[in-house]
Amino acid sequence: MASLRPFLLAAALALLAPGTRALELDPDVPPELSLGGRLLATPSHQATELAGGGSDQDSLIDISDSALLINAAKYLYRDLDYGFATFGLVLPDDDSDFEDGLFVHQLFVGTGGPAGEVLIGRTNLPNTLVQLPTIRDDDLLDYSHVANAHLNAEGEEFQVYGGLLSGTAYFGAGRWSLGAALTARAETDLQNLADPERTSTNAPNGGALALRYELPAAVKFDRGLRFAGLLLDVQRAAAVGAPGEHWIPAAVAGLAYNLSEDPEASWVVHAQGLYVAGEDVGGLASAVERAPASRYALAGALTYAARPFLQTRWQAGVAFAWRDFTDRDEAYGVALVPSFAYRLGSGIDLVGQYRFEHSGDGLAAAIGADTTQEVLIGLTFALSGTFNESVGQRGSILELEHDILNPGPATRAH
Repeated sequence: MASLRPFLLAAALALLAPGTRALELDPDVPPELSLGGRLLATPSHQATELAGGGSDQDSLIDISDSALLINAAKYLYRDLDYGFATFGLVLPDDDSDFEDGLFVHQLFVGTGGPAGEVLIGRTNLPNTLVQLPTIRDDDLLDYSHVANAHLNAEGEEFQVYGGLLSGTAYFGAGRWSLGAALTARAETDLQNLADPERTSTNAPNGGALALRYELPAAVKFDRGLRFAGLLLDVQRAAAVGAPGEHWIPAAVAGLAYNLSEDPEASWVVHAQGLYVAGEDVGGLASAVERAPASRYALAGALTYAARPFLQTRWQAGVAFAWRDFTDRDEAYGVALVPSFAYRLGSGIDLVGQYRFEHSGDGLAAAIGADTTQEVLIGLTFALSGTFNESVGQRGSILELEHDILNPGPATRAH
């Protein structure tokens, strides 16, 4: 009779709770929820001197890169480890070849903790190390990111975002990290260059390995090294307009160095070098021809931030960049971007920027532009909030987005 007691108890519970499907108690713990967003509106004017003579003028009210984000997180059964999921939408540029009104740029799940993190989904690609003090992340995209060699289309979204299966290990009291990722960049048919339609956005076609040393600004506010990193990236891409595939390796090194001892008057240098060991594909006229081409690139910035009582009031910066396609004569480009941001209130900033870019004769003849100048001035409105805060110190969800007031190490996950 004693052996029948477990079965009788289970039968009694089933009769008392007919709606249940299993003998299991699920507390259904409500998650920590983070909401965030940024509206970026900048009237701008651009003047371009064409390589063949003449000029072109363009003015617009640009609201691209405005974004909305939501994140949920819960602790796992294992102490201090947690799971998370993030969803985000961003407004693409007007000149994008992808006519999506909104683009899902963040959609990933993962688990993390003091020892490391695993992430699966779509988010920022690990193809840069340093965020520059520009209004938008694509203002110096050609100099700061490893380009997508699978894409024959205009679309900054598919240069910055892509699919990831990544893992990161933390060590050295959390100051060091070693990460590896399988990447899935968006693809188009490179045998038919007249068709910019996507053929895939989720197929793995590359990988990355990154070693980083980083101290939070709240910890490292005096003179010295705040961040240093080394990134190795590889893509397996189809040849442009020809059969076959090839490997395109790239290496990136970056750092951020505090020049001042005073956290209320902060001078910081940011620098990054990039090398792509590619091949000559016959021309530089289109982005898909430039992406696999061998080249060097340098990008950096000097910023000054006024933070009375450790509250940022304004920041001035100047970013500089250079690139050179080594297989072509005079195929170089240089850029200079001074910028300014003034905090009107919490999350509300007045921003301004001037961008000057010049191409050498070889590159100018290919892209059709000799010199470009652009002036932007506008407002940004950022919001963020956390509800049912229960999963420790995870930072702001807005760290997923480019921010002129947050130059330094590029952050990928929340």
